[in-house]
Amino acid sequence: MKKIITLVTGLLVCVYTLTISPSMASDAFVSAEDEFGQGFFRNRGSECFFITPAHVVEDAVDIELTTSLRKNIEAQVLMKYPSDIAICKVILPDGESCPQSSWGDGEKLANLLTVYKEGVIKTKLNDGSTMQTQVTLKTFDNFGYIQIVPKDPNVSFAKGFSGSPLYIAGETAGMLLSVDNGVGRVFRQDALNNTVALFFGQAEKAHDEPAIKTHVATEKERTDSDVVMVTTKPNTFKGMIAPNQKIEYTFKGVKNSPVLFRFLKFSSSFPYYDAWIINEQKDTVAKYKKLGDSNKEHAFTPQQEGIYTLQLQGYKFHKEFEFSVTQFALNADLTGKANVIKPGDQIKGVIAPDAIAEYTFKGQANTPLVFRFTKFSSSFPYYEALIINEQNDTVAKYKKLGTSNKEHAFTPQQEGIYTLQLHGYKFHKEFEFRLSTLEKG
Repeated sequence: MKKIITLVTGLLVCVYTLTISPSMASDAFVSAEDEFGQGFFRNRGSECFFITPAHVVEDAVDIELTTSLRKNIEAQVLMKYPSDIAICKVILPDGESCPQSSWGDGEKLANLLTVYKEGVIKTKLNDGSTMQTQVTLKTFDNFGYIQIVPKDPNVSFAKGFSGSPLYIAGETAGMLLSVDNGVGRVFRQDALNNTVALFFGQAEKAHDEPAIKTHVATEKERTDSDVVMVTTKPNTFKGMIAPNQKIEYTFKGVKNSPVLFRFLKFSSSFPYYDAWIINEQKDTVAKYKKLGDSNKEHAFTPQQEGIYTLQLQGYKFHKEFEFSVTQFALNADLTGKANVIKPGDQIKGVIAPDAIAEYTFKGQANTPLVFRFTKFSSSFPYYEALIINEQNDTVAKYKKLGTSNKEHAFTPQQEGIYTLQLHGYKFHKEFEFRLSTLEKG
């Protein structure tokens, strides 16, 4: 007996910070006489353009863009669209190319919107730095807009936010156009791509697909060809199992994207079945024994993308079984480009056995940094941390984290970009750490 489970995205890892690195944000701050806003650079061959809300620039004669490198560039309005989008021609000095763009393709947006309820607005300030505002997604439609509100009720969208990008799980999800009674109106990234596709000579995919809906089939409805959509809400499977009987469920695994299985108690006496996870090469990659007599949770982290099989095998009695499957975390959250940290940042997330989470930071030669790892377990340590330099060499290693508050000071030997890499090896739990300078304690 074989069932099919499809896993569709997962759990958000939160990074709490007010300012971040220039990447993954608005490309420039726009000053258009009395109006201010944000936007994205895009090139067409050797030409450079800037996309921003039309109401920010429509009446301006002088338009100035301030990039993350604090460089000022002039621009001129070239064309406007009814959807409140304008394309500006960027006037570059001779020999200079178009600045790097954070433009997104929007291909994952339909799936992301069915799972995630939060995101972040990233706004470029006039000094080149970036401010981020955590937001809650209120509603969205399939073709044009996402409604958002600040997650913190004491925070509001301010003048100059127009054109700020919305990010969901590290993916560009759209551009903030307007605010009405505290509710922000975001033009979806896929719709934005379609709006400017003809100008940039791209045959981009029309966004005419409805959002994916989750259907949880009953045991009677399921057949070998059924696909069951699974999101962050547990999807439950029930049945009967007898001694020596095997029941299989197949699911697609994504590399470094842990899946959580919860096996529920149905007996107060003895366990009566085991479970295995088998990869496409027929190798057993995980085994969970003695199930049925207590509630047990096991997180499995695929080491490569592919089709996996959860196989249940009965060995005592004939009884009911029940388990649920949930996407525990996504590789996009654990190792995404948005995971950039600096002194003062407090980071929280989740880690599972065999999973890796990565956070990049800039190190200055002979300038110590301190990592403070918070206790989250009173039993056994469940992860360790490595620091890796740009040459992919491990320059520091901190073992047995999670069971006590630990501090480790790291002194870069040269200036560069370093990666703090967390490795889960026991259990699935939360983690938390803080990065600070040695002087500030």
